[in-house]
Amino acid sequence: MTTSTEGYMLSFCPVVKNVRLTVSSTNGEDVKVRSSVTDHVVKEGGQVTLTCTSACSFHQLDVHWYRNSHALPETGPALHLSGLTNDDTGNYTCSLDSSGQKTSAPWCLLVGEYEDGEDVKVRSSVTDNVVKEGGQVTLTCTSACSFHQLDVHWYRNGHALSEKGPALHLSNLTNDNAGDYTCSLYSSRQKTSAPWSLVVLEDEDGEVVKVRSSVTDNVVKEGGQVTLTCTSACSFHQLDVHWYRNGHALSETGPTLHLSSLTNNNTGNYTCSLDSSGQKTSAPWSLLVGEYEDGEVVKVRSSVTDHVVKEGGQVTLTCTSACSFHQLDVLWYRNGHALSETGPALHLSNLTNNNTGNYTCSLDSSGQKTSVPWSLVVLEDEGRHNVTATGKVKSFWLLTVSVVSVVLAGFLLLLAGLVFAKRRQAQKKASDVIQKLEVDCKQEAVGASEEVSYATVHFKRNSSRSAPGPEHEIVYSEVVG
Repeated sequence: MTTSTEGYMLSFCPVVKNVRLTVSSTNGEDVKVRSSVTDHVVKEGGQVTLTCTSACSFHQLDVHWYRNSHALPETGPALHLSGLTNDDTGNYTCSLDSSGQKTSAPWCLLVGEYEDGEDVKVRSSVTDNVVKEGGQVTLTCTSACSFHQLDVHWYRNGHALSEKGPALHLSNLTNDNAGDYTCSLYSSRQKTSAPWSLVVLEDEDGEVVKVRSSVTDNVVKEGGQVTLTCTSACSFHQLDVHWYRNGHALSETGPTLHLSSLTNNNTGNYTCSLDSSGQKTSAPWSLLVGEYEDGEVVKVRSSVTDHVVKEGGQVTLTCTSACSFHQLDVLWYRNGHALSETGPALHLSNLTNNNTGNYTCSLDSSGQKTSVPWSLVVLEDEGRHNVTATGKVKSFWLLTVSVVSVVLAGFLLLLAGLVFAKRRQAQKKASDVIQKLEVDCKQEAVGASEEVSYATVHFKRNSSRSAPGPEHEIVYSEVVG
């Protein structure tokens, strides 16, 4: 038995009662998968029928089906797939026997949702676009073309990668792997997918939103520039990114915030949020804009233009540094003595002369990173003292008048009581005298009555005596009485 040089192949197929020799021109491919669709991409929920074709009659042979080399329960020359999902994606092959000796070339089925005209797309093994450092992700380039017939090229941020093929495996991820990934079916990039953004997030427990900076520290000189990037576990093209400075919303939106021609007004704590509700907000990132002397990494700034503040006034001192304040402790000192207040800002109000002194701040208790001293002078407010003195004099006189009034009122009450008591006593005494006089008068009246009666009895006029004598005696006795 021979084969021609033109590629004809002789194959024996069993028939009933005799043997038939069949010659077929298959260019070496005697088993092949054909599809009911014109390309390899079917939308989710759709259906497709795959047919296994061969030079032999199927009613005499068993046909087995495989997806990604794993045997399927379905057998027969046709494989019907309906209600398709992403799980049905894979390379399908068919074999004429269970031994797999005669197996077709793979036929790639891609199940997915595509925009109109989007025949190349990047799919990911993760549910979102963010993977933590050290993690891994597999990107798959899906297309309407069979991948074993076309080359697939990969790009990150527009730069070609050395890896090729329908799948791109990335492991032990670092921030260098972050970027926009695209795939193309040809090196000419005629058919290129839309970009898929990969964000590699630093592994910090519970922190799903974070601000990253284009500068190595938090201090930028006046006139400089900085770019802040909001990294998150969510895809930025699906969510809005809002920016805030010191809790106040900025007009800029999007995953990056570009700040240029910086001034002191740009100094503050910057945060980003994935929605306007602020439910998912990053930790603050401190930006410090200012001029620093060589080697001066810690400095005290004041809310006043000079170092002199009047008594009763207020001032806020701010400790600026090249380090982020939410990660470091800030300690304050006056004349070298530690104050109880801590934090990047020191608020002083109702100032007195006791607040005068040299203030410094330090980023740690060791004092290794300490600012140069900032002098505060509290100036005596004479007007304030005059007002205070006048107020004290008025208060003294009011108190004096009040005390005198109380004492005088008490004295008058006491005097009135004494007068009232004496009057009662005098009235009682007068009453006693009157009563005594009345008794005496009554007694005298009784005595006089007796004497007069006696005299009357004793001096009863006698007819034998002369008239002038008794009259004279009666008058006398009345005088004596």
